[in-house]
Amino acid sequence: SDRISQEIGFRWSFFLISGLGRGIYAWEEAAYLLQDQAQPKYAPHYLETAFYGRKLMNRFLLQLAANEEVAVALAEDDPKTNRYRAAQKFVIDETQHLLKTFVRTEKNVAQGNASPIQEELHKRFTKLAKELVKGLVNLRHEHVLKMTWLNPILLSSCLESKNEDVLEGIRKFVEMTETEPKTDPKPAEMDVSESENPELDAGLDKFEKMLESQPEGALKSDDATESEEPAPAETVAPSNNPPAQESNSRSLSADI
Repeated sequence: SDRISQEIGFRWSFFLISGLGRGIYAWEEAAYLLQDQAQPKYAPHYLETAFYGRKLMNRFLLQLAANEEVAVALAEDDPKTNRYRAAQKFVIDETQHLLKTFVRTEKNVAQGNASPIQEELHKRFTKLAKELVKGLVNLRHEHVLKMTWLNPILLSSCLESKNEDVLEGIRKFVEMTETEPKTDPKPAEMDVSESENPELDAGLDKFEKMLESQPEGALKSDDATESEEPAPAETVAPSNNPPAQESNSRSLSADI
């Protein structure tokens, strides 16, 4: 997870991710070498293991690509001495490998007479390619502007692909690296000259009539109210007369 990656540091995190990459190649090689041999019932399925490893690799590639230092690493830096340049090169190589494998499986199925295993591989690598491209497009636009180093790989790897979803995702990513993010337009001012709410209109009419009925000087500005000190309350002698009825202004404000 991101929390564990931050705790162990970038150096060890990248070391483990690159180790997973080497393991994936080893599992794929084992699956190729043993494809024509009978396997024990409970033997590990190397191709299945490799595919699960590539699902994890997609997540790690997006984490590396989202790293600020990886995004701005210079191409002329030596990957052997600069770990961020090494991580950037790792993202390029693994992205290229995944997309080229996806295109190869697409070709095998398009030629016809594909075996069930080839069809399943195409289905799974298509899903992996879509997930990776979608994850790249979902990165912050300001961050993607610094990732022009990935454009040549995305464009060259899928030149022969016919998958519209993958091609559209690549097109969006390339556009994001070449255009500044759009700023939110200034919100339009509300036109209060006319209203489409009859209840609101009726309430405003009542409020205006109440203001007109107030004596001159009854309403004061906020500045005037703050500058004046409240007058001392007058002492009123107790009276046996019943209290006067409340003003109609309370009922009118309730109607509003």
